[in-house]
Amino acid sequence: TPPAVATDIINERAKIKDAVEQRRSFVQNNGPEIAHLVAENTKLIQKAAANIANNPETKDDVMQELDNSMKILADKHATTIHEQANSENINKPRKAAADLIDETQIINNKILHIAKKAPIVAKDIIKKGMDNARHTAEVFNNTLEYVNTEEKRHSPIPKSALRLLNEAKKEEQLDQIAKKNAETEKQHREVLLKEHQDADVMATEERLAKNNRARKISEAGIKAAQSVLKTGGTIEEARAAKAAAEKAILQEIESREAQIRQDVMRSLNSGVDSKKAAQIAAHVATAHSG
Repeated sequence: TPPAVATDIINERAKIKDAVEQRRSFVQNNGPEIAHLVAENTKLIQKAAANIANNPETKDDVMQELDNSMKILADKHATTIHEQANSENINKPRKAAADLIDETQIINNKILHIAKKAPIVAKDIIKKGMDNARHTAEVFNNTLEYVNTEEKRHSPIPKSALRLLNEAKKEEQLDQIAKKNAETEKQHREVLLKEHQDADVMATEERLAKNNRARKISEAGIKAAQSVLKTGGTIEEARAAKAAAEKAILQEIESREAQIRQDVMRSLNSGVDSKKAAQIAAHVATAHSG
């Protein structure tokens, strides 16, 4: 087998493995909504691959339909990402702050209840509560002034510049995420389609290789038998020579297959699991030993 052929096969399998790992990581690091969209995406790809396999002439139409469907899914995907970002950056902190404010009010009510139940120290308790509330108000006021200062520093329009800067930053991040996800989905779609195509190609290569091997064995046997007959040998001697020649050529091919298998397995020992490596090695050996 030419080294370039084996190297191409190894590289292709490594790309497929890397794409699958990226896809698994992508699904695991996102919520159930994203996983659902990925599942829909996969169904579209599998359907397109099946249609192309059944009717290769419609490949262009099928791919166009797939692209249209993928764009619709991409819009859903982008909407989901925006909703998740809003929940993470706006809704969630607002809810957390509101819950803490409610808890603070409950604590203040408990302090007042204690003061009412202990008239001897009521004034002291209420004064400490007021001092604490005054200190908290000062901290919040200082923080508010800092935010206002930052807004004025970034823009001549107060109360909006900082928000606009944050929104622009978030939009840029979301665009980058959407582009990365779209590229990942495109790569996965290409991998799935290529896997279906590769399966057909590999089956065809192996079928042709086996036919070629049978032809070589038959030709070697016939040639040996004819040689015996031309030199005056008997039919039995010709048959024996034919069998011996066929056995020799078969052993030669099997020895070549074994060598190719070993070479490919050594090349794949770090990038592909052992079962997959054995399948690839067996295919390369069968397809190229003749």
